[in-house]
Amino acid sequence: GAYGLQLLLEAHDFGSIAGLHLSEFFEQALCFELFAFQFLTEGVVIDLHLKFVVLGGESGILVLHLFLLDGEQFGHLLVFLYLSESKERYSADDDNQQNDDDDKFFVITGPNGSGKSTLAKLFNGLYKPTSGSICVDGLSTTDENNEFEIKRRVGLVFQNPDNQIVASVVEEDVAFGPENLGIEPSEIRRRVDEALGVVGMSEYAKGEPARLSGGQKQRIAIAGILAMKPDCMIFDESTAMLDPVGRDEVMSVVKKLNKERGMTVIHITHYMDEAARADRVIVLDDGRLILDGTPSEV
Repeated sequence: GAYGLQLLLEAHDFGSIAGLHLSEFFEQALCFELFAFQFLTEGVVIDLHLKFVVLGGESGILVLHLFLLDGEQFGHLLVFLYLSESKERYSADDDNQQNDDDDKFFVITGPNGSGKSTLAKLFNGLYKPTSGSICVDGLSTTDENNEFEIKRRVGLVFQNPDNQIVASVVEEDVAFGPENLGIEPSEIRRRVDEALGVVGMSEYAKGEPARLSGGQKQRIAIAGILAMKPDCMIFDESTAMLDPVGRDEVMSVVKKLNKERGMTVIHITHYMDEAARADRVIVLDDGRLILDGTPSEV
C-alpha cells in the first residue's frame, strides 16, 4: 500500500519537500544505514552511503548521501519519499501522543539512552517537559498546583529499591507516602496493612528493610506506592537488578496489580520475556517512538 515519490536534489540544496525540512529531518530522525562504499570519479574519492530514514509507521525516506574522502558532505543526490496510505507527515516537533486505555499492561523498551526512564519521570512529573505538554487525567505536569495529585495518581518504582526505601522499619517505610499526603492515622494503618498483603510481605511489617533480599525490597517499594492509592503504576526497570527469583516475585506482583486489581501498569524493561506478557509494547530509540503494537506485532 505504499507509494514512492522520486525527487532529485542539487548538491547542498536541502530545500523543503512535501512539508519536510530535510536539514532538521536528517539531524533528528532515526536512520538505518543499508550499505556504504567508496568509488573514484574524476580523480576524487567519494564515500557513498545509502540510508533509510524512519518517519513512523510504514513511512520513510530512502536517501543517498555522498561525501568527499575528507568527510566534507558533497550532497544529497537522490531521495525517495515513501508515505503510508494515511499520508501522515513527519514533523521534528511532533509529540508522542498516547491515548492509553485503562486497566492495560504496557511495556516500554528500547536501547540504553533511548529515553525510557526520562519518559517515566515525565509521566510522574519528576521531570518537566521543555516543549509540548503532558497531562495526567487532564492535569498538566507543569502546573505546580497539580504536583502532589499527579504523584499520587502515577506511582513510580525505581530500578534500585535502596533509592526508594527511606525508613528503618518496613511498615514505617510503606506509611511514608500516605503520611506526606496528610492521610489520617487510622486510614494509613489500613492502607499499610492492605499494601503489604497485596505484595505478600505482611509477615515482614516489623522487620528491617536492610535485612531483606533484593526482590523483597522491591516489593516493599511497590507497597509504599500502593499505599498512596495510585491509578497507574510505572516500573522503571524494577527487575533489572534482581536475580531470577527476585524477578519472578516482582513480576507476580505486577501481574496481580494489573489482572486482579485492574490497575494500569507501565513496565520499562529490557527483558523480552517480560515484554511478551504485555497488552501493548512500545519501542523507543533516541527519544522517538519507532514501534507500537501487541507483543506478536512488535
